[in-house]
Amino acid sequence: MRVKAYAKVNLALKIINKREDGYHNIATIMDLISIYDVLHISKCEDIIFTCSDNSLETSDNLVIKAINALKNKCPKAKELGAKIHLEKYIPYGAGLGGGSSDAAMTLVTLNKLWNLGLSFDELASIALSVGSDVPYFLLGGLGILTGTGENVNYIDTNLKLYYLLILPGYHCHTKDVYEANKIYGDDLEKVDNMISGFHTNNYDLVIDNMFNDLTDAAISVNDYSPKISDIIDNVNNLISDNDIKAKAIMSGSGSTVIAAFNKKSDADFIYKKLKNQNYNVMLVTSKHNM
Repeated sequence: MRVKAYAKVNLALKIINKREDGYHNIATIMDLISIYDVLHISKCEDIIFTCSDNSLETSDNLVIKAINALKNKCPKAKELGAKIHLEKYIPYGAGLGGGSSDAAMTLVTLNKLWNLGLSFDELASIALSVGSDVPYFLLGGLGILTGTGENVNYIDTNLKLYYLLILPGYHCHTKDVYEANKIYGDDLEKVDNMISGFHTNNYDLVIDNMFNDLTDAAISVNDYSPKISDIIDNVNNLISDNDIKAKAIMSGSGSTVIAAFNKKSDADFIYKKLKNQNYNVMLVTSKHNM
């Protein structure tokens, strides 16, 4: 079976507090985007995992963690095997959720391949044991995630967005970024405004309320160049100087900077400007209404 595992971007990310168990309560709006990894999964006597990037063939890979979680929670799966090859196209350590998406699609596919008959709720429970945002990727789309990310409510909208992904060329480690974060609060006004913007197809309201509480933390734990803050400032200056309604922020825990547009012509224009400045940039689209 050939399966696509799509990436995500965070359009809003509020860090509410740190819990006693070390995890963080958050509120975030995520959108599935058109870049994806590819999983090739077939039946086999044992578990065989390979990846186009050999450095990712470790027990820490979320694909392996998903398989182990499935076997631990489902007795029928304990003695079953699969051959899995991961073609990696989503940059990792970039705040795009590639590993979590790979894990979710592994669970969905093995449930079918092994005829386990697990319900969506059962899969979601297993997914949560792998990672807080893994349940979101079982369905993808445009959603508001709360708790540690395990509570997912999907948002209906007719807005279609185009995104530029600006890749600095280095990785951010999620744990380090969260540990360095000093911004906490329960003011969800921007999150609520963005949800309202999507519900009413008000693009300006969506753009005006884009933010990421983890930006300063990600900058503080990375001494690499170019700085995330410099990229954000440069992109937003290009947008402003050319009288375009759009906005750039960091996605997730970094390092990717995203810029959201409602007109492909505007996205194309800024894409070319950034390419001329030798940025590593990609143009993708939202998946929630494709």
